[in-house]
Amino acid sequence: MPSQPIILPIGPSNGKRACDTALCAGGIALAAWQLELAAALSLGLLAIVFCGWRWHPPASRTLWVEERAGVIQSHWVYDSGDVGHTQMLRCDYLGPRLMRLNVGGERLWLWPDSAPYDAQRKLRRLLLYIPER
Repeated sequence: MPSQPIILPIGPSNGKRACDTALCAGGIALAAWQLELAAALSLGLLAIVFCGWRWHPPASRTLWVEERAGVIQSHWVYDSGDVGHTQMLRCDYLGPRLMRLNVGGERLWLWPDSAPYDAQRKLRRLLLYIPER
């Protein structure tokens, strides 16, 4: 009996944004300590411009995951309601907080706050109990 499909709405993560901000602030602090103040200020200005460009929240996407005959398949569900073509889903990293999925060649980091907890739990159980081929 095939299992129920997992619908995984994926949105932007505040945890990722906080990690990126801390890394950027640490780099600016290191530059201010090692370089003169003008260089550190210009590096800080460049970092603010880069972060403003990079941190526009990505569009939320929905991933449809299902298991068929021991193979995990996925489909992207578009805003119009159309379902994309079938892609193989592989888990590259499964940690206690993060997951890195490979969806048809696209790498996708799944942070704890980027998708609903229940859907992530179901996906973890599916990935743990279906052996890779």
